Parts: sequence; structure tokens; C-alpha cells
Amino acid sequence: MKCKNKGGSITDNTHNTIVNTNTIGNTSRDNGKGNTNFIDLLNKTLVPIFNDQVLDPTPSKFIRARASLHSKYHNYFWREDQFCENWKRVQSIFDDYRHLREKALKSPKLKSNDFDNLLSEDNLMFLHRMLTISFVDPANHIESGIDEFEMTFRIPTEWQKNIVLELSYHPEIKEANHYTNKGYLKRYGKVKEYRFKTGGTFVFHRMRHGSKGDCLISFRLSETPWRNIRTFFNCIYEALGDRNYNGFQASATVTRKDPYFLIKGIPLPMLLVDTTSTNNGKKLKRKVFEGIGKLIQGSTYLGDKNSSHTIIYCMYAKLLHLQHKNKKGNKPIKVKELFRKLFNELSSVHCITKIERRINTHQQGSKYGLVKDMHKLRGHTFNKLVFFSPLAFKELSPSIVAKIVSYGLANVRKKLTTKQVKSLNEVLVNPDYKLYFHSKDVVSDIEMKLTKLQRIIQKPRMLKNTLSI
Repeated sequence: MKCKNKGGSITDNTHNTIVNTNTIGNTSRDNGKGNTNFIDLLNKTLVPIFNDQVLDPTPSKFIRARASLHSKYHNYFWREDQFCENWKRVQSIFDDYRHLREKALKSPKLKSNDFDNLLSEDNLMFLHRMLTISFVDPANHIESGIDEFEMTFRIPTEWQKNIVLELSYHPEIKEANHYTNKGYLKRYGKVKEYRFKTGGTFVFHRMRHGSKGDCLISFRLSETPWRNIRTFFNCIYEALGDRNYNGFQASATVTRKDPYFLIKGIPLPMLLVDTTSTNNGKKLKRKVFEGIGKLIQGSTYLGDKNSSHTIIYCMYAKLLHLQHKNKKGNKPIKVKELFRKLFNELSSVHCITKIERRINTHQQGSKYGLVKDMHKLRGHTFNKLVFFSPLAFKELSPSIVAKIVSYGLANVRKKLTTKQVKSLNEVLVNPDYKLYFHSKDVVSDIEMKLTKLQRIIQKPRMLKNTLSI
């Protein structure tokens, strides 16, 4: 989306900087000193609670959780120029989608006219133009990156203890004793979490017994500033020394890296996307999770969950789940109140569809999992994705539209009659409705980020008191 103000386009989690926050609610004031940073604003609001001398651990946990949430969901903490017509249209489409979701929550069935506002001709034409521009020039219109990253390695027990000791002494890192992945916990036995105040949680697994020194490190790049990644691996370097660290990073194996890209402004059910990818020539497994009843599409899985697979899901729905989880549940009242204030400061809520590929690199052969090769993005299948214009909705019957909204295009055919499948295919075969997707730009941007991560892992040394990479 093009506007006079381009400051709202954040495409990297390197810095925790908020753009255009002068329009957040009515709380940010310029005061002649430039736009107020949202994090600074919230810190000032809660400054007595965040005093480092306070012994209560609750604020510390909140600060770290907030920073990670902000890094991953930074698109919801800024808003475009209020005079930008494109932004007004995006907000209008979101409102139509939100109303449809509310109806689905209250009703066992949606009527054909319930889709009229969302699928209006103006909305469809706007989204057609927006997607066409985004897919032709994704370098300037689509945000991409890496979410989950994992690497395994074997080092002596004494080395492991040295790493734990070094991390425990670092002033920017907070150690925790729990982790929710029961599978890894059962497999390894020993586990520590290391959290940064400015965002990012690193999990260090160690095998308790019967091990040759097996270890696993995992973290999410989407939640972690680059400086914190360097700080973490620099701690490992300091613990092992130059020679041992070189041996560690040369033999370590990258077992998982999850590339993704975001399509902003379009509700998930309106994104007509499918894949030509197969499983060794056989059709991929396709399944929809986490929808609203059987009325609104949830996360769509393409492929076997036990191997590399693709997930298409709504970031807004994920944010709602996260909001419910953090404002309620088994948490101290003070933490719930802090999260309530945080979510009340969301500057903009709109639709973002995330397409993520979960790549299990160990299935590609051991030679592709080494750190020296980790910058190469194999098995992403983004080039196999096929997108169709939202204008195709105009040619479809209300019954087919309802099914697509419920199950997504990629999963809908098995829910249709033979006659309906034929009707759908006749519409999609029209070349006017097929959108060109320049996936190479997306892959190139992700590989640049992997290259940056690779260099940090290979040479993590930081000068003392280093403020930036």
C-alpha cells in the first residue's frame, strides 16, 4: 500500500523502534522533540514498577514478555497516516471482517447476505490492486523473515556447565527454569530459558543421562533483536574459548528454520491461495484448524505435520488468542493488569495473513544442516504457491463462497460436490484471475537474514560495552 508517509513499513526486527506513534490513541505527544516511542511511553507510564531494584519478579517477566510480543507483532503498534485513503480502506475491510467473525460466534450458520459488505465490489477491487502490487514487487511491499530456529550439537558436560555459568552472569539475561515443549523436555531432561529484557527467549536443552553431550538451542528470530542474538552466542564463545567454540559451531547442525512472509490488509478467508507442491508425487495432506466453528477458516496446514509443511494463518486471530492468554489465565493480578494496559495501547488492528514454511532441515540430508550452509533456503516451496484475485469471488455461487470462507481455497474441494468443483475450476482457469507472485524476492530477503545469522554464529565476539552490531 502506497502512502505519502512510508514510515509505517517495518520489515526488520533488528531494532525495537516504533514508527508513526504520534497518532497512537491520544497519549503520544510530539512536544517539539519528534515522535514519542511507544515502548518509552509505556515505560514512563509504569516507571515506578519497572525499577530494577524492586525484588518482585513480576515486572521483570512482563518486560521481557512485552518486548518479545512487540518484536513479533510490531505491525499492530503503528498506524498509517490517518489521511491515507488506502489505510482507511484497510480499516474498513477489517471492520467488515470483524463483524463477520462476531456473527459466526453467535450463529450456527451464516447467510449469503452476511458476506455482502466484506465481498463488496469496492473491497474486492482494492484488494486485487493491493495484492497485484505486493506480489509483483514483494521486496518493497511484503515483510518476510525467520520465526523458529533450532540447532543441535554435542559438547562435553563441562563445556555445557561453563555455558550455563556464563549466561547466568550476564546482566542483560534473565534465567528461568521452565519450558512448555514437553516432547523436548522428555527427550533431553535438562532445560533452561534465557530471556532478554529487550526481547527474545533462548532455550538451552541438555540431555540428563545416557548422552554423548547432546544439546539443543532454540529461539525465534521474529521475537529477537539481532544484538541479543549476538550477545547470546558471544556468551557461548566466552564460555568455550576460541578453539572450542570453532569446534562447536563447525559441527553444530541446524535442525529447523521456519521462513515466513506476511500479506497485510487482507482477511485470511479472502486470500485465494493454493499450492502445486506434492509429497513425492502424491497429493499433500490438507487440514484446517482453529476456525470459528465451521464458519470461518482457521489455520490451514499443507503437508504432514511430522515433516516439513506449510501453515497459512491469520495474525489477528493469533493476537486475539495471545491477548486472552496474557490478560487471563494463571497469572498474578499485577501481570494481568500490565498486559491489559499493553493491549489497550494497540495503535492499529487490521488483517495480516502469515504464510510460514516449517522446514525440518535434518530431512534434507546432514550436509545441508551445517552452519556453513544454513544461509541457503532449501525446501521453502514458496515458488509452488498459486494466488488468485479476490475478484474471482464475484463469479462464484454463494454456497461455494461460504465453503471457501470456512475451509480456505487450498482445502475446499473435498468439501464441494463434483458440480461445484467443476464450477470453481472454470472460474480459476481464467488467466485474468491468476496473480503473478515474484517469490524469488521473498526468498532472497530471507536468505539475507539467514546469512546475517550465520555470520553472528560463526563470529559472535563483541567488544565490551558494545551498543550495536
